[in-house]
Amino acid sequence: MLPWVALLSVLVGSAAADGSGGRIVFSGESKGVFHLFTVQADGSQLQPLTSYGSPIASTDAGGKTVVTPYCNDFTPSWSPDGSTVAFSRLATRTYRVSSRREQPIYREAGERKEEVEVDTGRGYSLLRVQSNPILEFVGTKTIWETDVTSEAWVGIYVVDLVEKGTKPLFTFPVSSQCDSPTWSPDGNLLAFGLYDGTSYQIVVADPRLPFPQGEVMRWRGVDPDWSPTGPRVAFCTTNNEGSGLLPGATIHFMDVRTAQAMPLTSGAAAFSERHPRWSPDGKQIIFYRLGPTTADLVNLDIVTGKEATIATALAAEQLNGPPCWSPDGTEIAFPIGGSIRVANVQTGDERTIPTDKFAPYGLDWAN
Repeated sequence: MLPWVALLSVLVGSAAADGSGGRIVFSGESKGVFHLFTVQADGSQLQPLTSYGSPIASTDAGGKTVVTPYCNDFTPSWSPDGSTVAFSRLATRTYRVSSRREQPIYREAGERKEEVEVDTGRGYSLLRVQSNPILEFVGTKTIWETDVTSEAWVGIYVVDLVEKGTKPLFTFPVSSQCDSPTWSPDGNLLAFGLYDGTSYQIVVADPRLPFPQGEVMRWRGVDPDWSPTGPRVAFCTTNNEGSGLLPGATIHFMDVRTAQAMPLTSGAAAFSERHPRWSPDGKQIIFYRLGPTTADLVNLDIVTGKEATIATALAAEQLNGPPCWSPDGTEIAFPIGGSIRVANVQTGDERTIPTDKFAPYGLDWAN
């Protein structure tokens, strides 16, 4: 028996399945804009979850400042109790600052004639009569001038389905990239991917504390997913510098208690293994095995080490985010093309969940 198999036999819990049905949250794209939506597992009740912020206008004695918020939302993740959704956001604000000045107004009140000396360039000058208007000040008029500036940032946000509010948990400069938030089973910690401009890392932090005070640990990797039954985070490897993905990227898990990483797959040079996702009972992991043009959706039994292919020869360029399990562990959903496809784990039968005009990019499934 492989060492990691023996260890996982001890770590794997016996959490029961939560039942079928439930809600899917996904990032939907329309005309280049991404927001979060929820839809029932049967395709009914498609509803928006996030949207543009409302423009904010303020007026003072010097002029008017209009702030227009704009955001794109990605990689949603249900909290363990289903009351909140964590997600990554790219946000910008555009400031239109209008200032005013008073411009004087004059009118002609006659003309004034005067002689001026003009040099002919021939060694002598001539006197000429020149007429100039006489201007009379009559008042002023207000001139408005507008200056446009903007700022941008990225962050991990959370939307509360009970209190109907959205707030940032961690924010970073726009030169960074953060994505794939995933909750610990007790909901007290979040793991997420962070690119700081030099390397891809996975950060574990306490969302109740400001960052970086709430940071618990970090390591190189991408595509984190926290096991629902224990202190393990599955992830995908990067190259030695952490600045990119290897052609032969493989799946590992990190034990958050011991800070020890262990491989789950051995990989192959011709493929990259991406987006691992734990089953509800913590005994299986699904992931994409990506080739040059096609991909397979693979289910790994982490106790026996056996693999089963759920879907094969998928168009790699049409896969728009990680897969996810149904709450009862019988189905797997994944965004491909312009819809959500659902495959039965045992039979391989597939169905499609329509998402109207919103192409899905990243999703998660909960009761």
